[in-house]
Amino acid sequence: MEFAALGCRFFLAIVFAAAALGKLRQRSEFAQTVQGYGLLPRRLVVPFAATLPVLELACALLLAVGLGTTVASLVLAALLGVFVTAVGINLVRGRTIECGCSNPVGPGTIGWNLVVQNAALICAALLVSRNAPSALALDAYVGRADPAITINDSLAVLACSTLALAAVSLVRAVARTHSQARATSRVTRQVWGH
Repeated sequence: MEFAALGCRFFLAIVFAAAALGKLRQRSEFAQTVQGYGLLPRRLVVPFAATLPVLELACALLLAVGLGTTVASLVLAALLGVFVTAVGINLVRGRTIECGCSNPVGPGTIGWNLVVQNAALICAALLVSRNAPSALALDAYVGRADPAITINDSLAVLACSTLALAAVSLVRAVARTHSQARATSRVTRQVWGH
């Protein structure tokens, strides 16, 4: 089981790193895709679209190096559960929209095959979290007399980094909104001669 979990750990790291990098390269398109799902209020679309790929990439990197493996794989399983729910809701609504998966072969539309694929990835993530393979993992070597990082340590690091990234995304969104408001105000003053 350890070997299967190790394979799943690296597979998930590759899948989520590729997906995150694709989303980061096409930020505005990804934000439009998130909005197309019709599940978030408009004001949350951009922060969500900015934060999700960073979180995916962070978890992928943690899995690749084997640091906080249990927590990273549980976070990915939770994200996949959200994806399955979002796709399922839109399929039940009868909508055909882009999945936003950043598939390397091009954009794809949602379908029940995507639900099955994500369910399989959830199983892989749960296998990794349950077995937390220690082969080729930093968890076994990071600064402790006993070789394992506790789940609380990993959760704290992941929570702090996620909050920091979310805060940076929020600050950027507010700064952009403020900058756009000032530009609009300047144009309005020029038009009206004030």
